[in-house]
Amino acid sequence: TFFKKTYRSSNMSLEILDQEDIKDAIAQVRSDAFPTRWAIIGHEKPNEIKLQSVGNGGADEITANLKEDEVQYVLFRVEEDYEMTKTIKFVYIKWMGEGVPFARRGRYSVLQSSISPLFNPSHVTIDTSDLEDITDENILAKIKEHSGSKSKVVSDGASPSSHSYGKSPNAANGSGPGNYRSKSYGASSKPFVGNASLGKAGKVVELEFSGPVEEAIKDVRSDETPNNWCVLEYGKDENGKLTNTLGLRRMGTTLVELQKEFGEEQPAYALFRVIDVIDDHIPSAKFVFIQWVGEKVKPMVKAKLATHKGALSEKCGPCHISIHATLPGDLSERNILDKVMSASGSKSNVK
Repeated sequence: TFFKKTYRSSNMSLEILDQEDIKDAIAQVRSDAFPTRWAIIGHEKPNEIKLQSVGNGGADEITANLKEDEVQYVLFRVEEDYEMTKTIKFVYIKWMGEGVPFARRGRYSVLQSSISPLFNPSHVTIDTSDLEDITDENILAKIKEHSGSKSKVVSDGASPSSHSYGKSPNAANGSGPGNYRSKSYGASSKPFVGNASLGKAGKVVELEFSGPVEEAIKDVRSDETPNNWCVLEYGKDENGKLTNTLGLRRMGTTLVELQKEFGEEQPAYALFRVIDVIDDHIPSAKFVFIQWVGEKVKPMVKAKLATHKGALSEKCGPCHISIHATLPGDLSERNILDKVMSASGSKSNVK
């Protein structure tokens, strides 16, 4: 395996600070079951690397996370249309910002032979210091130029393989990506199985709900009860890591109370009920689905949240609007009211 703790290259040894996170992030990029399209690895020190960020967007999202004074490495998943079929290609990007001191560039180059295997196999390697090289159009052009639009993978230093590396339509336990949809929720004693997420070594782990989650959601939606919100949180294992089970944290009535439930290091979800008054006299209940991701939530946790959002929004839904919140200001009364009124087309205030 290429995911051992330490590598030795010439007189420098490479240390991977969070090898499991890197391993899982790359596995998610390569998997059909997850929306993750890219992962960025960077240096903590010249001989130490760690996972910096992951995302579901395109090249513009990648370039927004590249730094002018850093050396970073990216695995990017690209979908190419070829002869009326879609093929998956993987691009390895080696980024060296223009602001990296020349004295350090040689030290980083020495480690390339240890770092590159983490990203194999790939179809195309892009070694650049120019953000203009990293656009969706330029990357697709390089893929076509390199492979002639044939879906064959070329590993660094290896000859073309004799088989297609495109994703199998039966990937991940016999289901294509279109089949990863949440199932309906039965009695509260039965776990809810939703969108898959990736565990260690690329193992698919299913999301479950435990406890009175269904009852809490029904309570918020009911006109007969005072609760206007419920917050769901992930459980933790014996090592303090988040599990793939969600349970009810708390219920309440006011927005001020709800805002106090979110911290900068933990992810959480909420269903929030507001009343939109239409034409000054017709009250209408509106429901807001909130995905909270604090500023200090780790990149791999963020990747997990992306795979769970569909199951959770369906579980809490139907909802009129969805809010992805990172800062307390994202959940201000004004922000929520504006979004509700914009979605409903109402001209009056939300109470």
